[in-house]
Amino acid sequence: MVDGRRVLTTLLVALALGAIGLGLAIAQDGSDELAPGEVPVRIRANVMPQDQLDEANEIVTRGETVGARVQRQLEESRRSGDIIRVTCLNDKVTQLTAHRSTARTRYRRLADADRAGDRDRAQHEYTVLVVLGGHFRNLEGEAAACVGEDIYETGATQVSTEIDPNTPDESLLMQDPPEDPAIPPPLTIDI
Repeated sequence: MVDGRRVLTTLLVALALGAIGLGLAIAQDGSDELAPGEVPVRIRANVMPQDQLDEANEIVTRGETVGARVQRQLEESRRSGDIIRVTCLNDKVTQLTAHRSTARTRYRRLADADRAGDRDRAQHEYTVLVVLGGHFRNLEGEAAACVGEDIYETGATQVSTEIDPNTPDESLLMQDPPEDPAIPPPLTIDI
């Protein structure tokens, strides 16, 4: 009986470990495809130091550009008196200002770590900057949503309809509706 329990316990442990391993294998499907806008941090871990500095500089520059654009949109909304846009854009400007400040600080720290030859610290600062770059992209999209659809106004719409010459001329409406099907009453049983 003790051997039976031991075998059963061993079998259950082996099955559990196998299920966990299968779950990990499925989760790591090996696909290197990314959704639009995602930066593959794991893949980008082997970026050369100068390339990291160049990309980090682009991220900081993009943050400054996005921040300036959203600030102009905020000022324009204030002039037009649109309080909803002002509130929404003000939130985005506040977040962008904080992220821009952090990005400039992290860029300086990345450059310092690169000069000191501290690859671990440089990699950390670079990773933070890549994440901030994602925040800049997201906030840019959110700011565009604040502004609304009227910036995408295309003007008067014209609709044209083409009817296939092979379309039958007859009306598709039923002339006489079908009669209701006869449903017999339920059977009763005398007890």
